[in-house]
Amino acid sequence: MHPRLISASYGLDVRGDRELEPRIDNGVKVFDLETSVIRWAILPDVNVDAYAINGQVPDPRVHIRQGDRVRINVTNRLPESTTIHWHGLILPNEMDGPAEITQEPIPPGGSYRYEFTAGQSGTYFYHSHDHVDRQQALGLYGALIIDPANAEDEIPADHDYVIQLQESLMREGLTFPSMPMDGGQPNYFTINGRAYPSTDTIRMKVGENPESALHRHQQRVHPSHAHPRRSVRGRRPRRRNHPGVGTFPRRHSQRRSRTALRCRLGGTPARQMAHSLPHRASHHQQQRRRWWRTDGRDRCATLNPVLRGQS
Repeated sequence: MHPRLISASYGLDVRGDRELEPRIDNGVKVFDLETSVIRWAILPDVNVDAYAINGQVPDPRVHIRQGDRVRINVTNRLPESTTIHWHGLILPNEMDGPAEITQEPIPPGGSYRYEFTAGQSGTYFYHSHDHVDRQQALGLYGALIIDPANAEDEIPADHDYVIQLQESLMREGLTFPSMPMDGGQPNYFTINGRAYPSTDTIRMKVGENPESALHRHQQRVHPSHAHPRRSVRGRRPRRRNHPGVGTFPRRHSQRRSRTALRCRLGGTPARQMAHSLPHRASHHQQQRRRWWRTDGRDRCATLNPVLRGQS
C-alpha cells in the first residue's frame, strides 16, 4: 500500500471496535460506514497502513436486536472497489455482498445501501467481499452482534468481550497483506487492533462468568487454548487436554471463523494463560498468550494479552 493513499493517522489513544450508534429513520436503524486508507498505531513505535471503516481497526461494532430493520449505507473511499458481506446471516442475495456474484462492486467514490431485517441472533461479523484476501487482511472487518428478540433467551454473563485477531506483515516501512507462504509470513499479531504491551487489560473477579466472542481475520490457523484454573465451558464441543485446561473448538478448515467461549473463574487468585494452538514452531516461538492474573488484595483477575511475535 502506498503511503500517499493515507487519509488520516491515529495513535494509541484511538480505539477500534467502537460501537456505532444508529440513527432512526421511520423505525429503521440506519448505520453509515465509510471505508478509507489510514495509518494505525499498534505499538508506540509501530504503525501499520490499514484499510478501515470510520477510521478504526477493527471496524465499528454494529449491535442490533433480532427483528430489527436495518439500513447500512456504505461509501467507498478506497483506491479500489469493495463490498461488505454479513458473515453468517441469511439474507436476500442482493444484500449478501459477494462482488460480481450478488452485486456489482462499489467503485471508488461510490456507495451502496444494504437493507434487511435481522432474522437471526448471535455473534457474527462483517468484512469485505471484494479482493477479500487483500482487503480483510488490511483491516476491513468488524463485529456484528445481534441480541435475541426475547431478552430471556440471552445467556447471562458478568462480562461480554469481543476478541478479534489479525496479523500484519511489515517490511521496509510498508504494510502488506500476509500470506501463508515464504516471504509472506506475518511479523506482527494483534488483538483488537493492538500488539502487546499496548493491548487491553480486562479485569474480572474470581467467580464471575465472562463470555468472549473470538473472531479470526487472517490467513494462518490460530485455534486458541486456555489455561484456566478451573474448567472452561464452551458453547460448542471442545477437546480436553487435562483437568482444568480447555481448548476452543478447532477451526482448521476455515481461515475466518467465529467461536464463543464461556467460562467461570474459579479457585484462588492465580496467574493463568490463554494462547494460540497448534504449536507450529515451538511453545515459545509462535503463540498468542494472555495471562489471567488475580490480585489477592482485590481478587481482581487481569487478562493481559501478549501479541507481538515472529512466525
